[in-house]
Amino acid sequence: MIRQGVLIRGTNEGITVYLHEECEFVVILSELRDKFTNAHDFFRGASISINSGERSITPEEKMALIDLCQDYELSGVEFVTRPEVQNVSQKDPWITEGETLILKKTLRSGQRVTYKGNIIIIGDVNPGAQVIAVGDVAVMGNLRGVVHAGAQGNTDAEVFALALQPTQLRIAHCIARSPDGFSVKKKRRMEPEKASIKEGIIVIEGIED
Repeated sequence: MIRQGVLIRGTNEGITVYLHEECEFVVILSELRDKFTNAHDFFRGASISINSGERSITPEEKMALIDLCQDYELSGVEFVTRPEVQNVSQKDPWITEGETLILKKTLRSGQRVTYKGNIIIIGDVNPGAQVIAVGDVAVMGNLRGVVHAGAQGNTDAEVFALALQPTQLRIAHCIARSPDGFSVKKKRRMEPEKASIKEGIIVIEGIED
């Protein structure tokens, strides 16, 4: 079974990186580098806390983590050992459902983003762009491209957007197209909307419904 070495969460206090207690450090370092690479614009200039829980970190490992943060232009790093990560198991939601990729950019025609967990885009998704996630998709702007949530068959996945106008919308195996071919029950309102599967079809409705 594949074990994730790191978990990244945004909190009211900033960004916290949790280290798995049992993963080899080389795996942790590699995974963290991949996450910084995939969302470089999001992490640039940020300060993070690295929470090792009950894991022991050597001075050499701390320096390697600091060097990595500096390579990706993070403004600061602190090390904490709060107990939030103890008792984490392979059945916890952050492991089984994947993590969240946050992109602070607008996706333009021809650009494509895929991720094994959830995707949050702070910007627009223009026509011709594609967003594919194993989990949920949330767009803090106009969604006018192609979006596929629940890409590995998760029918509980949802799509959220401030303006939900995709050229193609997929959730798991269900497909809907715009503007004239929507096979959805749809409420068009001037408000944030979500798309989900209900009774075998994609339904678009207001967030508060």
